Amino acid sequence: MNETEEVLRYLGFGNKKADERTFKTIGSCMQELSVIKPKLVSRTFPLTIDGGVLIGNLNIESKNLKKHLNGCDRAVLFAATLGTNADFLLERTSKTDIAKAVIMQACAAVKIESFCDKFQDNTAKQYGKEGYYLKPRYSPGYGDFPIQYQREIIKTLDCQKRIGLSMTDEYMLVPSKSVTAIIGLTKTIEGCVTSKCKNCGLKSCPFRKD
Repeated sequence: MNETEEVLRYLGFGNKKADERTFKTIGSCMQELSVIKPKLVSRTFPLTIDGGVLIGNLNIESKNLKKHLNGCDRAVLFAATLGTNADFLLERTSKTDIAKAVIMQACAAVKIESFCDKFQDNTAKQYGKEGYYLKPRYSPGYGDFPIQYQREIIKTLDCQKRIGLSMTDEYMLVPSKSVTAIIGLTKTIEGCVTSKCKNCGLKSCPFRKD
């Protein structure tokens, strides 16, 4: 699925065909976002699973994450952001063209996800040389993995200093188009699902792929 198709999925088109104006607006938004340079920081830690999930000094209570990381002995913590320039662009567009702003939001979401996908692909190549396979990235807020853990990930990775990423008291990431996540590393390919949607238990998600 290319980026335009991903944007249309975020916009809820599903199997419906978008009109020419929508395609042109997507192209325009992507062009404006092309000058944005995403930033990312990551660290790899030993992983143990007992009562909870222990990644370095970070102890996480989540049955879903525990099941997801089953078979892993290392984990990559990472955080990525489009930065404040993307937020400025989104705010400016919302004040001048509401319809375009909706599409710009979807385009920005696809841009940060694509950036994370590329990082995961590169990580797979890096650790593949050591015989590891990757589990799909898993972010706070999925299943019973509390969103509050984003603060611990941000602190562990020193995100505010290194990439300008922080979190509000309401657990919102700032800048808004940002991601924190965990990638499990396993030496067992069996059961290692690479599709994020196949691995997600939220069957009612409107953005779920077939």
